Amino acid sequence: MFKLEEGWATVWLFAGLMVVAAWGVEAPGWAPGLWTASLVGIVGVLAGLALSKSRFNGWVAALFAAGYGLFTVGFLICLTLFRGDWHYRTLELLIRVNNFLYYALHGGTSRDILPFTVMVGLIFWVVAVAGAWGLFRRGTVWPALLPGGVILLINSYYYVGEELELYLAAYLVLALLLLARMNLLAQEHEWQGARVAYTPEMRFEFLRAGLIAAVILVTVAWVGQRVTTASASPQAEAAWRQVSGTWSVVRENFERLFNSVRNPGITAEDFYGDSLTLGGASSLTDRQMMTVALAPIAAETGPDGQRPAEDVELPDVPRYYWRAAAYQQYLEGRWQTGDNLEFREQDPARGALRQASYRLRVDLSATFTSFLAASSRLYVLPQPRLVDRPSTFEVIVGPGGLIDPVSVRAQTLLTGDDRRYRVVASVSVADQQSLRVAGTDYPEWVRAYYLQLPETITPRTRALARQIVTEAGATTPFDQAQAITRWLRQNITYDLAIEAPPQGAEPIDWFLFESRRGYCNYYASAMVLMLRSLDIPARMAVGFAQGEFDPVTGQYVVRERNAHAWPEVYFPNYGWIEFEPTGSEPPLERPERTVLEDTNAVAPPTPAADDAPPLERNDRDALDDASTGQDRPAIDVAALLEAGRRLSTAALVIALLTWLLASWLRRKR
Repeated sequence: MFKLEEGWATVWLFAGLMVVAAWGVEAPGWAPGLWTASLVGIVGVLAGLALSKSRFNGWVAALFAAGYGLFTVGFLICLTLFRGDWHYRTLELLIRVNNFLYYALHGGTSRDILPFTVMVGLIFWVVAVAGAWGLFRRGTVWPALLPGGVILLINSYYYVGEELELYLAAYLVLALLLLARMNLLAQEHEWQGARVAYTPEMRFEFLRAGLIAAVILVTVAWVGQRVTTASASPQAEAAWRQVSGTWSVVRENFERLFNSVRNPGITAEDFYGDSLTLGGASSLTDRQMMTVALAPIAAETGPDGQRPAEDVELPDVPRYYWRAAAYQQYLEGRWQTGDNLEFREQDPARGALRQASYRLRVDLSATFTSFLAASSRLYVLPQPRLVDRPSTFEVIVGPGGLIDPVSVRAQTLLTGDDRRYRVVASVSVADQQSLRVAGTDYPEWVRAYYLQLPETITPRTRALARQIVTEAGATTPFDQAQAITRWLRQNITYDLAIEAPPQGAEPIDWFLFESRRGYCNYYASAMVLMLRSLDIPARMAVGFAQGEFDPVTGQYVVRERNAHAWPEVYFPNYGWIEFEPTGSEPPLERPERTVLEDTNAVAPPTPAADDAPPLERNDRDALDDASTGQDRPAIDVAALLEAGRRLSTAALVIALLTWLLASWLRRKR
């Protein structure tokens, strides 16, 4: 092994930093194949060392590093693919990366987990090579220390599971040792230039002094945090809010491009996911899931700015549904959200996201209290406008940037005492006559996303839809939807104990013609698909029925047995309207004519999200008394201080043990 001026200990210290950082990212289990990151880090350190000792200038070295990196990362990623020979694996990798790049450039949503593993590998390669180049070509230590530390901090902040302090503490100790060693090398150069005599034993004394100084600094920081409160100043919160506003754009795009990456530390009891499969028997309990309290939003406030809630009555809404998600795509008995969805972060301090305005809708405030131990899915009234906590809306984006929300998730887990949230939503009170004359002038984005029918839908399913509306004499989309609703309620038996569709059978065909029994998932699916076969846009909504009203508390009590699925049908100018084809639920009867003045008939679109004003006064009033409704930054400064205290404690213990061990070894010599 050739002699290295900086010493091989410097190489192994830096390689150790890369390995610890890689292990910290691998530990939560974000994605399969992340074990490759540690190997990438080691090879990257050696490649950076070799390039730094070569005669290449920076640009030429960067070209070689890029080539080596693509080969190394590609080779290791191919090892994680278990199908076919090397030619097949390489081709699969290229195709999947190409598909990812297409989604990235065209605003789509990628659901492939492999590009995330590739990205992590490339990041560690760049960090390792650049850090080694800085250490051994330029003698600078900070480019080697900071990137890996930032990676670990981001990883620890977003991981909601067991603590990762051990990795952070180990990284800190190695970083301090590397920093001390590089400072010692610089000092030795000065001594040699000045012809100052020194003994090799001074290296150990210098490193021990560095550890002692680090222990003192960490102790002071830890004690200082203990004697001060963890609350953040308004200036700090404002600074974090400004930073997090910019970061939210990055986060939105990350969630769009790496949609399959899920936080493994979150053990959420979310009842619904991103897909729903039509299966066999279903068993539901009386477990309480949530309570919901509704409140009207007054059109005007009093002179003191307070909303006189006692003077405002709830509108006459035919039925309340607590929606979890709306699915677009159906294939062989499985519903899922579409690849066309995008993510929009909503901060209650910035106001509502930009949505279309529809006729005969009223705003309601709903306070949800979850009884699940932990959850991230937010149940909402249809067409949610505002949530009183930082949330991520999964949306379809129409012309002019108007969004159509299909689901909402909290950015932080609902758990412990923080399981209450408030939603302002727009609820339809449209009457039958208004919907009957709504027409068929559907927007292009509605046609594109909500008329999808797979080829597996049988001809007799399509024929049945035409037969039902023909026999009913239904000529408008509303009357046709009503006719199919009545037919399903009258001709299909509600049954939770059904068998799963036979192998090879189309589930809806089997439900309509063979079994003629089923539960809400089948009723709603059949209606959505039959309406689509008639060129009527519809989608599959899931969540919970309204449950039982408790007159004592004035809340709806929602239990697991209220889990439900229902169709939503789109009507021009009126938006999505709920229907109830499931036989076990009471019929959903809309009034023949409404008595509500149509105040939203020509409502202009709201401002763009980037120019969104603060909450309108009525909206802010609706959120003010929510327990979680205080304006707060997307990043909790107090939580960061607490994490810093824990990290400091771990680093203090490890540093003290390291110093004691080194002192003992020194005496043994």
